[in-house]
Amino acid sequence: MIKPSQIIDVLELDNKILSFKTDDDLPIWFLVRYDVCLAILNKNNGFSLAYEQQPLKKAIFKTLFFASIKSPLFIKKGQIVFFNSGVTNVKRFDDKYYFNRVTDHFFFSIKDQALLIEDTASGELKLPRVHNRVFPHLSLLILSKICGFRIKKSNSQNETIEKLIDFICTSLVKTNLKFDIQEIRKIVTANVDAFLSKSSFYDWFLKTKRPKIIFLEDASYGSRSHILLAAKKYKIPVVELQHGFVSEEHIAYHLGKGIEKDEMSKLFYPDFYFAYGQFWKDLINIPSKVVNIGNPYLEEQVNSIKTIPRENNEKTILYLSSAIAVSETIEFICKLKTISDLYNYSIRFRPHPLEQSSVKEKYSALENIGISISGEVPLYNDFSNSDIIIGELSTALFESLALKDKLHFLFMSSYTKSYINDKIKIPQVDGDTIENMFKKQNSSSDISYFWEENWRDNFERELKKI
Repeated sequence: MIKPSQIIDVLELDNKILSFKTDDDLPIWFLVRYDVCLAILNKNNGFSLAYEQQPLKKAIFKTLFFASIKSPLFIKKGQIVFFNSGVTNVKRFDDKYYFNRVTDHFFFSIKDQALLIEDTASGELKLPRVHNRVFPHLSLLILSKICGFRIKKSNSQNETIEKLIDFICTSLVKTNLKFDIQEIRKIVTANVDAFLSKSSFYDWFLKTKRPKIIFLEDASYGSRSHILLAAKKYKIPVVELQHGFVSEEHIAYHLGKGIEKDEMSKLFYPDFYFAYGQFWKDLINIPSKVVNIGNPYLEEQVNSIKTIPRENNEKTILYLSSAIAVSETIEFICKLKTISDLYNYSIRFRPHPLEQSSVKEKYSALENIGISISGEVPLYNDFSNSDIIIGELSTALFESLALKDKLHFLFMSSYTKSYINDKIKIPQVDGDTIENMFKKQNSSSDISYFWEENWRDNFERELKKI
């Protein structure tokens, strides 16, 4: 099983990969590294990608209408701006309003001076929201596409791109790593085109609006470089909030030895990274100041479910899908079902948010053997109604550790094996060790190591320093 660090070590052995530059003298590699490395990883390990749910026509019209009447073009200058994803919008406590579990707690602590520029969730805006300071990003994306329509790559730029692709493929051939040259070419070309077409518009937008601070989701992935570089040009501090699982094997947060100290790398990473806690901070290797802040949504949910009565007394195993190792997941759960029946446990399968629309297509085999599929039920409700929680490497599994009356297990799929390290001490399980789960006792862990306490005080203190 190939780990991401093996690919990174090959391609970033030295800084030669940074010598392939745009006409503006910017290393192309930072624009494409995450997507290229992920494609190589998936090719070697046979991983699948989660399907994105396609919005209904009615939702598309609603999104376009709302984007047209509430454009970020009309925001005031000097605001604190969150560029955030709509995928993490959820409904809390049977509320009819959507709440963004990554950004909204932070937003409410500074709401008088802040606003959100929010991406759609697979083409759809999740409405209504809990506050009216949300501006759809869609109108800016459309305008940047219009403004960048005539921007074409020069012949020399195309030649440089081909040289970069040749360097990547030649490096991989030497180590017998599998790759698809056409896929790599498609990624590099598309990412460079996107960056070039968006850059001038976002440069103008940030120059005009001059945000006080920008909170930029996925700032370390390369795909937001058109925003990040413009912000740095105008000396606007950029902060990335941790929004999910990170590790030493996470491509975006692990730079190879050949480029980790290169001055150019600082341009493509945020000034600050606000981490959940020390565990995560220790696993990050990026040229940003990493600060432990905490996870406000987790704090809120853990406190709330203590007051929510359990729906029933049936012994339940909750399986958290990664949407990656699908065939291994199905095989494991089929084995788990046979053994769990002997111990009078039912199984509840929770799909990954990005595969909600394809559950019947991908997991009909589980429904056929009587596995319950979790739908729109809030994650922490599923936690509350479970006795054993199993998952691959995901934030959700680590969040469940805060519930000390549960048993937690890490399913050792090929996906998990690609990302695991010695610092992750969650008990492991696979198809051959299922029986051992039912003999385990609850084990406590230092939750503050994963989740820094007093997030609000931490956040306000660090904000004053910026």
